[in-house]
Amino acid sequence: MKKKTTVIPVLTAAFCAAFIACSNHNEPPNVIFIVVDTLRADHLGCYGYERDTSPHIDALSRESIVFNNAVAQAPWTPPSIASMLTGLYPAELGYKDRPIVIEDSIASRTEIFQANGYATMGIISHVLVARRLGFAQGFDTYDQENAEGHGHISSPSVMQKAIKFIKNNRDSKFFLFLHLFDPHYDYIQHDEYNFFPDYNGTLQSGESIYSLREKAPAITEQDLKYVKALYDSEIRFTDDYIGHLLNTLKEIDLYRNTMMVLTADHGEEFKDRDDW
Repeated sequence: MKKKTTVIPVLTAAFCAAFIACSNHNEPPNVIFIVVDTLRADHLGCYGYERDTSPHIDALSRESIVFNNAVAQAPWTPPSIASMLTGLYPAELGYKDRPIVIEDSIASRTEIFQANGYATMGIISHVLVARRLGFAQGFDTYDQENAEGHGHISSPSVMQKAIKFIKNNRDSKFFLFLHLFDPHYDYIQHDEYNFFPDYNGTLQSGESIYSLREKAPAITEQDLKYVKALYDSEIRFTDDYIGHLLNTLKEIDLYRNTMMVLTADHGEEFKDRDDW
């Protein structure tokens, strides 16, 4: 077995040191690291969006440090999340234009938590951050059951598993990594959050990205508004389940001793640059 690197990247060191400052009674806090796949910052209320897509994220932001100048290290999932888990740039990890296996010799921040007595669990919902690609390093448990494709609605199951883990580990330190996938295409309308009920065009909820790209040259402004409304419905739906998690932490008295890190791996393109 290869020896783990002894160099801890600055980002990793900062992440692992930061929890000391937010602990209560001099005890290291629990850490929950949430990545919402394909989440644009400018579609959240805390970044000025006019639509009510993120009430629970917004409430969390009012008690948090909010970063206004944050840059994804890659515009696609594997290298971006790999960079966050290791503190290394995608090029240092070996990424070019396709998924790779993260080498065992590269230390992840999860392994640092594990080595310091934390129970560690990852719950993911996309095959591109699967165990076979090296993302499970340092996790006692790595749950991939929700990696069922673009049409699968995963937030309810991911959060159910997360809440179970939190309750089972309420008396010990834990590091929990959650990867939420619903805002990623295919964009699905959640009936309780319909932001464009009057749309009468030809596009449909759950339409594949390949179909949307094929239709792109003929898409109207109303069609584009509808696609964005579907995307916002997915964000609002996901936000509900983030709210369930936050409420659980409060109910079992762990909220004040839990460091929450909420981010995205990258944003999304809605013809902002005349491209799909």
